[in-house]
Amino acid sequence: MAKKIDVRTLLTAELYQNSNGSTLMQFVPFAHQTLYHHERKVFALLYDIAAELERRCDAAGLPFPISPESHSFTLVIEAVDGHEEGELMRLATSVLDDLGISFVTDPSKQRSFRR
Repeated sequence: MAKKIDVRTLLTAELYQNSNGSTLMQFVPFAHQTLYHHERKVFALLYDIAAELERRCDAAGLPFPISPESHSFTLVIEAVDGHEEGELMRLATSVLDDLGISFVTDPSKQRSFRR
């Protein structure tokens, strides 16, 4: 029988904010790990995180559109006018922390991203 792997032990989430104020959550493997052969588990985790973000946004009355992009292991929480950028980052880190997913935030790194 194949060993069950918890995909959360293979990756970390890197959180960035782009110039539009949207929060980008990029999932990357830990050093010396690979996500190959685990893509489906990563996709499932990505959609679980998106669903939890949607639930929390709805409960808090926050209108942030959430877009999982499985081909790039990315989840985008889009900024909406009238809301502070920090709200997005706090929401994202709260969900990751509650789900036991490691993450790093580095506001000095901004990746170019087009929607």
